[in-house]
Amino acid sequence: MCGRYALFGNPKRGEMTLPNGFADGYTDRVWNPLANVEPHFNIAPTQILPVCTLGEGGPGLESMRWGLLPFWAKDAKKSYSTINARAETVRTAPAFREAWKRDQRCLVPASGWYEWLDEGGAKKQPYFIQDSDGQNPIMFAGLFSRWTGQEGNEIATYTIITTEALGDIRKIHHRSPRVLRTGDWQAWLTSTASEAEAFLQPQEFPLQIHRVGLAVGNPRNQGEQLIAPLNPA
Repeated sequence: MCGRYALFGNPKRGEMTLPNGFADGYTDRVWNPLANVEPHFNIAPTQILPVCTLGEGGPGLESMRWGLLPFWAKDAKKSYSTINARAETVRTAPAFREAWKRDQRCLVPASGWYEWLDEGGAKKQPYFIQDSDGQNPIMFAGLFSRWTGQEGNEIATYTIITTEALGDIRKIHHRSPRVLRTGDWQAWLTSTASEAEAFLQPQEFPLQIHRVGLAVGNPRNQGEQLIAPLNPA
């Protein structure tokens, strides 16, 4: 699963610009630089973060709350249990099937995510997983929904799609966010529901993994120190 992730400007470069990743037809669009987004080193469910959706003018960033709220929900308290959508059941699960049928797919930008492993200590050991060179953002496959309350207030929410974990990630957790390769970003947003089914299959992605400190377990803790390798050589 993915219950905590991070999004920040690359500390080595001082900024992080969202790569285009789209074929002709969208190359003229200037994407919002993620460097202008407030750094988040410990993103938890219900927080509001940028996701990429496809509008009439092309791809763009939009702020949404993490934890998909189905349009039929009676209140806004259900979102916490829908932070992840299993790829195997996303097309049929009541919370997600309408968003899937309506092609409400999105890209969730991230700098990496956290997983915990029981290594026999008093507390589970957290790991940080990021792009293989630690320089580039990654994109999770996601779904979004727009929920309207009785008073007419609209809440936009999203979920991260997960698949069976592959490679080294499986040593830490049996589930993994579905990370999309750059060349697949456009297809994920623009394909029909039937065409997008191909992206529900697990796929290995070049990543690096390292232990981090226990402080990340408290979502109130923030800062670059949370992603620092634990006891580096």
